Amino acid sequence: MADPNSTDKIEVQCPLCKGTLTIDVATGIVLHAAAPRGNGTDFETALGELRAADGSRERQFADAFKAESARRASLDKKFETAKEKAAADPRKKRINPMDYD
Repeated sequence: MADPNSTDKIEVQCPLCKGTLTIDVATGIVLHAAAPRGNGTDFETALGELRAADGSRERQFADAFKAESARRASLDKKFETAKEKAAADPRKKRINPMDYD
């Protein structure tokens, strides 16, 4: 805080960012000095975390790709089985929609 007997400037703590608001009494101008930021992480640590996350995303994508490939193969097999079953059933006569013309 500034000297309480000084009447040219008033300093107040910002309630949002905990920075310092300096108010010039004569002009009414408010100057804002933000509190120093820092989460204690240096550049190399942050870069390492990003690379680790990148590897994790690559593994997740590869796993999802394998699962989708297996799902597609299973659906193709089921479709072929159903197609063979429909072709082998002599009771059902297939109606060609073009025959209705």
